[in-house]
Amino acid sequence: MTHSINSLGAINVGGFVRRRWLLIVPLLLLAWGGTLQADDAQFETEVRPALIDRCLRCHGPGKQEGGLRLDSLGAMLTGGESGAAIVPGQADQSAIWQRIAAGEMPPVTEPKLSGRQKEAIRKWLTDGAPMADEPIDAAAARDWRRHWAFQKPDRTRATNTLPEGVRPMALTLLCRAVFVLSFVLVFGFRVS
Repeated sequence: MTHSINSLGAINVGGFVRRRWLLIVPLLLLAWGGTLQADDAQFETEVRPALIDRCLRCHGPGKQEGGLRLDSLGAMLTGGESGAAIVPGQADQSAIWQRIAAGEMPPVTEPKLSGRQKEAIRKWLTDGAPMADEPIDAAAARDWRRHWAFQKPDRTRATNTLPEGVRPMALTLLCRAVFVLSFVLVFGFRVS
């Protein structure tokens, strides 16, 4: 089997001409999306549970000691009476980390954070504090039966999320057509 690369960046492999950039760009996009999901996964699996278990009793929607809420990114950036609670990308400059590292938070009346939880919070702050925009709902997190995966599907709610005038079948056909056309472009097949 012969391989050659022409000046336009096309790879000739065994008679099929493939464009390198058509293969590389989707792979780069997938890799980029994977790192975003990894950041979200670290927040969801380690930081969010620590905030719910150790912080939101005193700094949540029901009670805000020092005027500080820690249930949303906006509230953390706004901060309380002492200023912003976090500085994304700079754990050492974040008031929340300074208090955790000094052993001031959580207070002595509450259970302390484990070493793993502290490291997760520090890494999360250093990585830029990535989290979803919606506030943390501690009650829903404690009651696993309210999680979306355990809810009965609602067909009317699902179809109402589509833009006005778009039918689910038309959207499915459009997605399939885009997939087939991209496959044809990448692998150079001719439709006759």
